[in-house]
Amino acid sequence: MTYVVIKYFTDIQDNDYEYFPGMIYPRVGLKVNKERIKELSTKNNRRKEIFIAELEEREKPKKETKKSLKK
Repeated sequence: MTYVVIKYFTDIQDNDYEYFPGMIYPRVGLKVNKERIKELSTKNNRRKEIFIAELEEREKPKKETKKSLKK
């Protein structure tokens, strides 16, 4: 699953690595457990704030066919 940062934070479990809004979490090469994801995606953390949100993958556009273009 991929997550996007929605609020700035420093990751105390990753040598205070800084995450800015719009960045992907976790960064390349970092493995995090489900508990950490839950902490950051809910208010169940020291700051009582939500820092990441699940990034929904966009659906691929349907390929147009000659039939669909004739309408």
